[in-house]
Amino acid sequence: MPVKSAKVDALKYQATTAKNDKGHLNGELLTVKLRYKQPEGDVSKLIEVPVKNEPHNFTQSSSDFQFASAVASFGMLLRDSDHKSTTSFSAIADLASKHTSVNDKEDPYRKEFVKLVRKPA
Repeated sequence: MPVKSAKVDALKYQATTAKNDKGHLNGELLTVKLRYKQPEGDVSKLIEVPVKNEPHNFTQSSSDFQFASAVASFGMLLRDSDHKSTTSFSAIADLASKHTSVNDKEDPYRKEFVKLVRKPA
């Protein structure tokens, strides 16, 4: 059950002195903080992970990330989003079809998604 908290952490990204030329603190975009307590525990534990700005080529992304990108692109194309860029149903199907395996096994849900994208309107 969530507990009301009176303490709020200091703002980490507000100081301008430590920011780099892109406005990021030491290359960080944000920090994810998660505090949890075991069901029978009395002490909470904090997990704090900074997310760095480390750009890389899309093809270097994980298979899961690339498949999720295909799914997101499909949604943008269906709603005719301003952010759909120049994608097409065939480009989305081609990308998704390269990433239908999970842990070296074909995923039937991913394969079904590819069929859905390729289905004529």
